[in-house]
Amino acid sequence: RYYWIMGLSFLLIFMFTLLFFHMQPPPDDHAFRRNRIRGCFLLMFHKLLGLTLLGVGVSVRLMVEAVTQGKMMSDFAVVLIGCSVGMSLLLLFGIRYLHYGGVLPRKNDPSHVVLLMNTWWAVFGIFAATPFLLIIANITDAVVAAALNAGLIFALCITESTFTHILEPFLAPGYVPSEAQPLRSSSPTPATAEAVSEYDSVT
Repeated sequence: RYYWIMGLSFLLIFMFTLLFFHMQPPPDDHAFRRNRIRGCFLLMFHKLLGLTLLGVGVSVRLMVEAVTQGKMMSDFAVVLIGCSVGMSLLLLFGIRYLHYGGVLPRKNDPSHVVLLMNTWWAVFGIFAATPFLLIIANITDAVVAAALNAGLIFALCITESTFTHILEPFLAPGYVPSEAQPLRSSSPTPATAEAVSEYDSVT
């Protein structure tokens, strides 16, 4: 059980790392470059994320301690793991909104792309709320609690990768290989329009 809890704890922390770096935008489309209010909130969310991830680390220590002592987790540990994981996901959701809110989906995206992107946002929100429901379940077995939380974050990473893969052609500026159009542009640049025209003439 000790090696199970250590392996699951590593998976939990590593998946948070993947989620954080997965949502980082290009430098030109960073929240700092959008406006000052978003930049201030981004700084605050990053500070709070550090605190919640510290809570995740303390939760891991409490789970390992419960396993090594052969005991069930205390009510405090159950609440701490649920709140720290849940709040970390909510802050990551907030950071994503600061970067991409009002940007994706674009106004000129096809309807099925808009539906997929909105579903993508909704799924992340559902995943972020789930750890709080685990508090209500009052799971005191440390290995089970670690498995559920690590499995939740792992499933979210797989979901994120799946949506990214499906929407990859539509996440590129102008939907054609072009670096000229910024992410927040709602209409193609002349270079993009010219590329589309040349492509149509060839096909």
